[in-house]
Amino acid sequence: ISQFLGMLGTLLVIYLSSRISRGLPLTIAVLGCALSISLLLSNVNFLIYSIAVYAFNFVWNIAQPYLLATLAAFNDQSKTMVRGACMQMIGFAVGPFIAATIVGNTTTDSFYWVNLFAVTLCTLAWLLLIPAIRAQKNEQ
Repeated sequence: ISQFLGMLGTLLVIYLSSRISRGLPLTIAVLGCALSISLLLSNVNFLIYSIAVYAFNFVWNIAQPYLLATLAAFNDQSKTMVRGACMQMIGFAVGPFIAATIVGNTTTDSFYWVNLFAVTLCTLAWLLLIPAIRAQKNEQ
């Protein structure tokens, strides 16, 4: 179900991309990622976990194309795009290490801090994207 919702998110990007600018969908998607992870911060049961996973995969597959399009739109001989892809791969490599460091050898309550850290990073990423989105909007 999660994978199908991810594909639906990507199809939504195809539909929206020619109709609205990328700032609003990117904002909704990145903050949606943070919101879906925040569902895991308290009283997690099967239903809440499922909704969080489904929602995250849906909005992440909206955020990813818009994020890459934002990076690709910088007129700097693709340097920003290359750096952005590099940072994403570094995140995939370092993220599990950070999560394992936070969890350590303690109880599963440590996952609260991992999820809170993820929500914080999503929100911070959105705040850092705002100037880039505004700069590109002003160029158009």
